Amino acid sequence: MRKLELMKRVSCLVCLLMIMGHTYAQHKITGRVINESNQTPLEIANVVLSTADSVYITGTTTDLKGHFEIKNVATGSYLLTTSYLGFNSRTIVLDGLAGSIDLGEIMMREESNQLETVTVTGSTVTNKADRLIVFVTEQQKKDFQQWDQYPLLHATSSFNG
Repeated sequence: MRKLELMKRVSCLVCLLMIMGHTYAQHKITGRVINESNQTPLEIANVVLSTADSVYITGTTTDLKGHFEIKNVATGSYLLTTSYLGFNSRTIVLDGLAGSIDLGEIMMREESNQLETVTVTGSTVTNKADRLIVFVTEQQKKDFQQWDQYPLLHATSSFNG
């Protein structure tokens, strides 16, 4: 009778430990981030794991071949977001993650923002609180060399640079 009772207790303890071990099991998420247009790997792309309500859990970057690995992920539901400069971000829903998973190739599409016109303007005059700085162009130096009434500007034409 005593042996039977001892076996029941040991069995219950083993079951309890197995349930706790499964609850706190640590999994890993792997994958590869690829450029959709030319099938090349995206190196040093950001990979972020967050909860379903977007709370940051952990993150990593891809290696030179586009591979990533996130270790020690507990059982649960997550969002995995990949991002790379010049590409649209991609979010994958991992609902009820209960084991390690390989996401395979994650295709990233290039972001296409085209500007119609870019205008760059500059000034040869910089106005500071205590001084006015004028950067004289070569053409202005040539024009002012013939004007003797501007001795300061005439003197700047003799500077090299």
